[in-house]
Amino acid sequence: ATANDQCSECNPGHELLPDGSCKPYTCKIGNGTECKECQDLKLRTADGQCTACNDGFTLTDGICTASPCVKGAACEVCGSGAECDKCSRGYELTTSFACRPHACRTGGFMLTADAKCVPFACSI
Repeated sequence: ATANDQCSECNPGHELLPDGSCKPYTCKIGNGTECKECQDLKLRTADGQCTACNDGFTLTDGICTASPCVKGAACEVCGSGAECDKCSRGYELTTSFACRPHACRTGGFMLTADAKCVPFACSI
């Protein structure tokens, strides 16, 4: 150190600032590209490093990015980039425009047009 309260290096998970002080790398848990789970502070080498991402996002080198939309079993109509505009039957659209299995997909129930679960009924 060159003076009181000035560092020449910092503990793991901290950044050395120009004034010689150390600042912990930050990480925010939230929606979208924010982390679902943050990297342990001691293992961070930059701000915003994640160990898990929200639905519809992919973890690449500690960063969450929108997953590309793939038309298939879950998504019937892709929107722009990673967003699904319409899910296939039996799936529901999340707030991040990804498709997940609908909660109603258990035996003995069906999903109505207004997204309600009702018991299967036979009509003659």
